[in-house]
Amino acid sequence: MAQFLVRNSLNPGKVVKLGVTFKKVTDKSRHDGEPIWVVEVATNEPHKNGGSINPFFLNLITLDKFDEEMKKAAAFISEQIDWGTLIDDKRSPYVDGVYPTTYEMDIESAVEFDLKEALPAAGIDIDSITLTANGFDITNEVEITGNPYNYNIKWRPKIKIYDTY
Repeated sequence: MAQFLVRNSLNPGKVVKLGVTFKKVTDKSRHDGEPIWVVEVATNEPHKNGGSINPFFLNLITLDKFDEEMKKAAAFISEQIDWGTLIDDKRSPYVDGVYPTTYEMDIESAVEFDLKEALPAAGIDIDSITLTANGFDITNEVEITGNPYNYNIKWRPKIKIYDTY
């Protein structure tokens, strides 16, 4: 059994241990005999409404999506934990690391910046981010990577307009 710790960013003083158990099962009905991984994620932490928290089970044919599925399991269990008194998130996110560093730039230049939120915080709601360029909504054209406390946002102009004389 492996273990890892989870923490609510609005109560950094409380840490909860989650246990992970792996079991390899071979599906005899499949002709290739490839194993299926059954992964159990559980905690001894009591449920916020009393009682215990049920384990979360992952059934993975491959381990390609393991990280993504583990995040879902940790979030599912974390939602059921009594995290105690949470800190109010009163600070707004801030922009950092802007490129290019000047307002004078080539028409083909990409624009990139980091959107950060200092802990303790609830995190940045990625669905609330909207971006405009010269009054045009370009939100659907940006590439956003990172996590709820530090997103990198990059925009590469799709349309190149050239004047020919």
